Amino acid sequence: MPPDRKVAAGGILKILTMMKVIRYLLIFTCSIAYIFPLHAQKHDRYWPFGTAYSESNFKPVFFFLKFDYNGGYEVEVPSQPDSSQSKFLIFHRSPGTTSYSDKDGNLKFMSNSLRIFDATLKVMENGDTINPGVYWKPDPFDANYLPRGVRALSAPGDEDHFAYLIHQAEDTCKKCPSGFIKLTPLYYTKIDLQANGGLGAVVEKNKIIEKAKGAPYSVTKHANGRDWWILLPEQGINHYRRYLLTPQGIEWPWIQEIGPNQTEVVWKPLSASFSPTGDKFVFGYGNQAVFLFDFDRCTGLLSNFRELPLTDYQDLEGFKYARDLLFAIGPFLLFIFILKNIPNGH
Repeated sequence: MPPDRKVAAGGILKILTMMKVIRYLLIFTCSIAYIFPLHAQKHDRYWPFGTAYSESNFKPVFFFLKFDYNGGYEVEVPSQPDSSQSKFLIFHRSPGTTSYSDKDGNLKFMSNSLRIFDATLKVMENGDTINPGVYWKPDPFDANYLPRGVRALSAPGDEDHFAYLIHQAEDTCKKCPSGFIKLTPLYYTKIDLQANGGLGAVVEKNKIIEKAKGAPYSVTKHANGRDWWILLPEQGINHYRRYLLTPQGIEWPWIQEIGPNQTEVVWKPLSASFSPTGDKFVFGYGNQAVFLFDFDRCTGLLSNFRELPLTDYQDLEGFKYARDLLFAIGPFLLFIFILKNIPNGH
């Protein structure tokens, strides 16, 4: 394990060792839950963990972290489902998970990027086979390892009736160089929350938003407080595709060229992430660079491009925000940037 190091460059405070990373992640991941604009309506009140699958020498445990939005949370352990009925309820290995509650905080569904489960922890009607591809298998211990690869969004203008999943998964690439990770198309799935007496049903599934060679996507609210921006960086080129989820569906795509054109495609996707207020966007370009932009929530346009002064790109796995800080996270390292100290770009 590498020792603590200090780096004197563009707003970096320090790099922490693995144990400190874990501690800070727990603190700041929870703090983000209280400041993201969506949370005012409690749509993400429940965070699922664990597994309901049992076998010899393994005791199934499934639980939620339930947030009260006053700075605290509690652990809620529901009645454990019959493993013969819910053996695919796996949330302990994959970061590609999400849940959705109504505006009052009542759990409606959750997904592990492979299936969608209703509030009784059973597979929702038509909720099987999310993100089809070689990584999707009936083996309950397979999971989608793309961080933040699935997001649950309220339906603009009709959040009591419908919700959307925006999702993407890792795929294989037999002809690609070693270490190259290919992603599936970007999909959406639409859920009728009122079907089956409120247990829900999937009414549109695995509908392709974009087939282009994209990096991990990210989402943020439009400035109107109703619609959703979906931003998808392209692979190997300085193109950023943006889509808008409205009451009429997904409007698409607008393409913006900004920043350097990355000609060398050595692809190990990290993460793309908006700040909690939606005015900043950060994108880790494989093992080559980390880009920071300003984002206009009215127009959906990026501006003020900056390349962050990092060195160990291959160790990075994702990004987190907390107030005016940006965390670039890896298994052994944590870069911390003070956003207001980073010089403007162009």
